[in-house]
Amino acid sequence: MANWKTKSLEEQETERSLRVRKSASCESTTESKTHQNVLRKSSLMFFGALRDAQKYNALIKPLVFVRYKHGKNKNKKKGGNRNTSSSDDDSDNTSDNTSDDDDNDDENEEGGSGAEDDDATLTPFTVASVERETAKALENLKLELGKLRTSRASTGVVENIMIANIYESSAPPVPLKSLGAITVRDAKTISIALYDNSEPNKNAVENAIVNEKHLKFGAKKDESGVLVSLPEMDANARKEVVKMAQELGEKSKIGVRRARKKAIDAVKKQTYTLKLFGEDEKKRFEKSIQKVHDDAIKEIDRLEKMKKEHIESGL
Repeated sequence: MANWKTKSLEEQETERSLRVRKSASCESTTESKTHQNVLRKSSLMFFGALRDAQKYNALIKPLVFVRYKHGKNKNKKKGGNRNTSSSDDDSDNTSDNTSDDDDNDDENEEGGSGAEDDDATLTPFTVASVERETAKALENLKLELGKLRTSRASTGVVENIMIANIYESSAPPVPLKSLGAITVRDAKTISIALYDNSEPNKNAVENAIVNEKHLKFGAKKDESGVLVSLPEMDANARKEVVKMAQELGEKSKIGVRRARKKAIDAVKKQTYTLKLFGEDEKKRFEKSIQKVHDDAIKEIDRLEKMKKEHIESGL
C-alpha cells in the first residue's frame, strides 16, 4: 500500500513538471510570435516609408543635384588653376568622379547653364519675384530721370553726384547728399551747405559738379559751402536732355523685358522639368507675368512723358 502511494506521488510530480514545461514552452512560443509580429510590422513600416521616399525622391533629386552642381561650379571658380603636383595628388579622386561629371554634363545640356537657371530651379516661382525685378527697374529710372536737368533748379539734379574722399584715396566715392544739406535758393541757384566746410572738401565738391559735362553747371565756393548756378537752356540743350530721357526709358524697358523672360523661363522649367506646376498653373502664371510687364511699361512711358514735358516747358 505504501509503495502505491509513493508511486502515485512520483507520477503526480512528473505530471506537474510536464505541465510546468509545457506552460513555459507555450509562453516562449507566444513571446516568439509577438517578436515576429513586431519585426513584421517594422519591416512593413520601413518598406512603406522607403516607397514614399522613392516617390518623394523623384521630385527632390533634381533640386539636390542642381544644388550640388551649383556648389561644385563655385568651388571650381574659386580654385582657379592648380599646379601639377596637386593635380597628381587628386588624380584618383578625379577618376572616381568621372561618372558624376558626365551626369552633370548631361544635366547641364538638358536644363541649361548659368546661375540664373540654377536659382530658377531651386526656388519655386512666385509672381512677387517678377514684381520685385520690375520695381527695381522703375526705381532706377526715377533716380536717373531726377538727375536730368530742366530749366528750373532742383536738388535731385546734384544730390547723387559722386564725390571723391579727400582723406582716404582708397575709399569709394560718396553721393553729394551725404556730405551736406542741399537747398534750392532760387530758380537758377542751388545751395550746398557742407558738413565739412574745409577748403579741400569744397574744392572736391566744386570739381565734381563742374566735371559733370552733361549738366553744364557752374559752381563756386562760398562761406557755407558751394553755390551751383544753372545756365539757361536753349533749344539744342533741351533736345539733348530729352534724348537722354528717352534712352533712360528704353534702358528701363529692356530691364522689364528681361525680368519677364526670366520669369517665364522659370515657370516653363518648373512645369515641364520638375513637374512642380500643372498646365493650368503655368498659364495663370504667364498671364500674371504679362500683366506685371504691361503695367511696368505703361509706368515707364508715363514717367518719360512727364519728364519730357518738364524739360520742354521749362518747368
